[in-house]
Amino acid sequence: MQQAGVFRALVRGRDREFLRWAVRRFGVLRAGREYLRSLGDSTPLVRLPVPGSRHEVLVRRGTADTVVFEEVFFQEHCKFDVECEEAGLIVDAGAHAGLTTVFFALRYPRATIVALEPEPSNFELLRANTAPFPSVRPLNAALWHEPARLSLANPESDTWTFRFEPARSTAGAGGEAGAASVEAITMDALLAQYGTRRMALLKMNIEGAEAEVLAASGNWLHRVDNLAVELHDWLRPGCAEALDAACPPERYRRSRSGEFTVLTRVPDRPRP
Repeated sequence: MQQAGVFRALVRGRDREFLRWAVRRFGVLRAGREYLRSLGDSTPLVRLPVPGSRHEVLVRRGTADTVVFEEVFFQEHCKFDVECEEAGLIVDAGAHAGLTTVFFALRYPRATIVALEPEPSNFELLRANTAPFPSVRPLNAALWHEPARLSLANPESDTWTFRFEPARSTAGAGGEAGAASVEAITMDALLAQYGTRRMALLKMNIEGAEAEVLAASGNWLHRVDNLAVELHDWLRPGCAEALDAACPPERYRRSRSGEFTVLTRVPDRPRP
């Protein structure tokens, strides 16, 4: 009991949560070693092994990174029940720290994977985590429905809820002076940049921007074989409505995987 009291006094609340989780998943020695090593860093990075592989990834203790790690690698929320062209194009829009991108790179080693992440600290971690995978193309950009310059609207939020909006709308609406800004890229531009007519998989976790992106998807959505979207109607009303309008049930099969709505395009019937 006395030792437990000392432990609680020395370790902050969110660090205690991390250690309990890490001990359960990786054992006392690995969890303790990584935690102690991270105490001397300006950014509290810990290196964790990816289950079932020889790879490791960096996460920030005390942030939502470990929740994402749990969902991606242990609960396998991104193990979508779809047929995916092995050497096709995969776009990970809202790639965060690159954990979903690493999952896709291990699952589809012959695919070209474009990972979009607009927030600078997330993007640096994305680049570090995907560096061992030559098939991954990290882009510091935000997926949007039109060319624009976007600004970070909620810089005080946790790492997985950063939201980008057009710069003109952030002033006086929660945006802060000096907040990160980034160029947006459209799906038409992305497909043209990589010289392909089809996309094997598009995963979108873009904090409500899916409403605008899906509403303007008429020119490109028919070129996407599989789509996985995390909807954010609680944040931006109209996301589910935009998905329903863009992906009618007669053209798409639906399933669920974790927080994702997964859609597979039904092949067009040959004309008689």
